[in-house]
Amino acid sequence: MPPTIAFAICSAFVLFLFRYEHPSTKEHRCWVPAIWLIYFASKPIAAWLAPFAGGDAENESGSLVDAIFLLALIAVGLIILSRRRPNWSELISSNRAFVFLLAFLLISCTWSVVPLSSFKQWVRVFGSVVMAFVVLTEEQPRVALHSILIKNVYILIPLSLFLVKYFPDLGVSFGRWTGDTMWVGAALGKNGLGRLCLVSFTVLFWTMLVQKKRSENSSFFRQYGLNLLLLLMTAFLLKGPGGNAYSATAVGLAVLCAGILSVLLLARASLRRSLANLLCAGTPVLAFALAFMALTGVIPSLGTDTLGRDATFTGRTEIWNEIRPVAWASPILGQGYDSFWCSKHPDSLVLSNINEGHNGYLDVFLGTGLIGLAIFFWLIVSFARKVRHEEYRDYSWSCLRLVFLLLIVIHNFTESSFYRSSTHLWALFIYLYIIVPTRSIVSEAIPDAADVRQDWESWAMEEPLEGYV
Repeated sequence: MPPTIAFAICSAFVLFLFRYEHPSTKEHRCWVPAIWLIYFASKPIAAWLAPFAGGDAENESGSLVDAIFLLALIAVGLIILSRRRPNWSELISSNRAFVFLLAFLLISCTWSVVPLSSFKQWVRVFGSVVMAFVVLTEEQPRVALHSILIKNVYILIPLSLFLVKYFPDLGVSFGRWTGDTMWVGAALGKNGLGRLCLVSFTVLFWTMLVQKKRSENSSFFRQYGLNLLLLLMTAFLLKGPGGNAYSATAVGLAVLCAGILSVLLLARASLRRSLANLLCAGTPVLAFALAFMALTGVIPSLGTDTLGRDATFTGRTEIWNEIRPVAWASPILGQGYDSFWCSKHPDSLVLSNINEGHNGYLDVFLGTGLIGLAIFFWLIVSFARKVRHEEYRDYSWSCLRLVFLLLIVIHNFTESSFYRSSTHLWALFIYLYIIVPTRSIVSEAIPDAADVRQDWESWAMEEPLEGYV
């Protein structure tokens, strides 16, 4: 099939998906925060133009065009917030951990060896916070966020398949060391596609679990069938072209998240209650354990053989062994926010050919030291507490947030997204952390506490829970 015809079919399919989007999310377009998240889930503008302009397709920092585009989105977001006039004191007090993080990252730019580059990355983090506030001040923030997540799936998954098949200059790359064919789709690199598919798979699986089961409604079957088709497309992209050219972390986490969501939403009451309690309390503990292993080098194989990888996590331990001494040289404040990877390292063949440490905990420690790592743990604990409190208002949504917290904590042991402004998992973490609506911030109608307090005895019924969407 000629690429032009294939592109027309792909575009028509995406329009068809939006035409039959679920009514609850269709009315909440919220396009500015959606475009922001889509941008970070896909290639920068410079990478899209690289095959035609002879640029660097692997440059995740973007270009002047990218900078102007993102600054324009931030400006639009600030204008929207200025018109809505939210309760800023409430916004800040309910997100103190993140406000403190923003301040510390800004200060850490001053001791970076490349302060201007560090500041640019900080501006991107600030932009993600602005977009999260825009969603939070929507009339129905949770529904608006679900609509944003669905838009990512509807646009980027079909586009990735199209690029892999018909535009390999954009959708396919080759391993730097092995020369193996790797699918990248609309994302930047194999691991970027893995992150995109992991998030899409989790969102789709959750959506299908909580959709209302009304057999008499024909639109339900159409929507369920479309979600199932997209789920299969996502799984196909996760599989990759064969061999070891796939993201083992993303595949393993997709299976884990699907299993946990099934238990949280479909299992018996006692099992749901036990698992929810375990995840809320255990995820911060797991994050601490993974950080300890990353900083000390005491790292077991953690079942890598099951995913077709060796005990070195596909050579990652070699990278970690070179980074660790550098990080411990400045253990309190670190090298400066996003400083190390913006510099050249000609004395190290390994570090000179990569732009991340493939371990979020080690990268946080490297850039911001023990202080930055302490703030990170504050964020994780605060996130878990927010999820626990939200269970009484919207149990199914709290399940999605809880699974995403676990996903991000585990994912960052072999990949790096914490504090990395160009990674869409970090932008998504900011969205999920901030978008917990309260009566004093938004106009979303929230019933009285007596009506919304679905305690363990009320929501943990024996029959499966019906859904949020």
